[in-house]
Amino acid sequence: SCEITEQKTRDLIWRHFPAAFIDEKDDSDYNEIKDKLFFPALPELPRMPHSSLEEKLASKKISIRKPFILNAANYPVSMLPFATVYMSADKAGNIDDVCFDFSEDGTECRMTWSEDGVENTIVCGMDGKARNSKIHLAGIDFTARCSAAWQNEMTLNVWFRPLESVCQRKWKFIFYKDGNVDAIPASKPEMRTLLEWLADSMSDFIPSAAISNIAQKAVMQFTGILEPVHKGFLKDR
Repeated sequence: SCEITEQKTRDLIWRHFPAAFIDEKDDSDYNEIKDKLFFPALPELPRMPHSSLEEKLASKKISIRKPFILNAANYPVSMLPFATVYMSADKAGNIDDVCFDFSEDGTECRMTWSEDGVENTIVCGMDGKARNSKIHLAGIDFTARCSAAWQNEMTLNVWFRPLESVCQRKWKFIFYKDGNVDAIPASKPEMRTLLEWLADSMSDFIPSAAISNIAQKAVMQFTGILEPVHKGFLKDR
């Protein structure tokens, strides 16, 4: 979803998925090739012990401060991965008012948040199995496949994959006793991988090798800037 060079895309398809293109005249036995046609399911967060914080969070929401630099550059972090929205006019972003509601049987949690004036709710599986939810974000309808798990008593991980994309957003929420919260975003492909691709493509658009090298080095400096730690705090709903 983040490759703009058409020939590179063709090369990628034929390099990784040759078995998917079978001539109708091919008389190979299906059982001999079926292992090449199907891929294992993508990993989800495993079932983990629950935290006593769940009861407290039922009456709280997380207010998150907007990162100034990213907003000034019009690249606020969205629930959608960077690779999904970086070329879009509507990038959404600025996650706020995050609420978590945990089911009584411990198998699910509902995450509700507002972003760019739009509120969405996803259901996250906490039993090792992801759940699908319909959302509308950045002007597009998505099916979000999500799971969640407590890493420890004070840290909650949430994995979010928009199925209409090929990317994944990962959030780590670290809760502190004083009510402060660190919300740490990550993504798949990783931000560094995306920036390396962008840096490599500079030579396609900048004819001067010297200027292209400078631009490549500059791009790689954004690795930690585009996915910063978001500072927040708990408040009553």
